Amino acid sequence: MDNPFAILSQRLENIEEKMSAIQSLMIAGSKDLTNQQNLYLAEEPLISDDELADHLGCKKSTVLKYARNGVISYYKAGRKYRFKKSEVDTALSSQTPIRRNKKGAKANG
Repeated sequence: MDNPFAILSQRLENIEEKMSAIQSLMIAGSKDLTNQQNLYLAEEPLISDDELADHLGCKKSTVLKYARNGVISYYKAGRKYRFKKSEVDTALSSQTPIRRNKKGAKANG
């Protein structure tokens, strides 16, 4: 039977060699980011419902209603809604405005 300490020492050397190889691959890979990774790093930050309401000039309840009804896209972080300004602006600019009569009800047609 072989010495157990010798076996452990040999395994440790193998692990250290593999770790060194992985480390050199990671260093080489980090110097050459792909375009997709660069786009991911430069991604637009998410804003809160309060910030979006300020941006749109409406109430927070309107923003949440639009999100729940599928008018604007959103991301959920726990119980909080998060938005991307560019996605919301695009969605709202492509929406057909609702025509209303003088009493505030939706007009027919």
